[in-house]
Amino acid sequence: LTQLQQEIDRYAVVPYNGFDSLDHYYREMSALGDIPHDSNGMIPLENHGKIHNVSVPLLVVHAFDDPLVTVRATSQNEGFMHPKNLVKTGKGNLILLLTKAGGHVGW
Repeated sequence: LTQLQQEIDRYAVVPYNGFDSLDHYYREMSALGDIPHDSNGMIPLENHGKIHNVSVPLLVVHAFDDPLVTVRATSQNEGFMHPKNLVKTGKGNLILLLTKAGGHVGW
């Protein structure tokens, strides 16, 4: 996120919606926010975060050119966040669609 977006979240969104902190807000509002990283930044596949408990088909659409949320929020080149591994979560109900363009909610 950009610094300005973090400031808006910290000073407006967090207090208005009753969250304890910026981290608390991001953890609660993100499907991947409750998955801990180890010291190398990798996430174990056997973790049981929210994304692992998806019980209905869920399509996650993310554009590489999103100016507010970078693609690293939904995928990485290795480990759990690699698209190949990420779609194995959610009891088979997760579909990940990454697009070159689309911006932020621009489809």
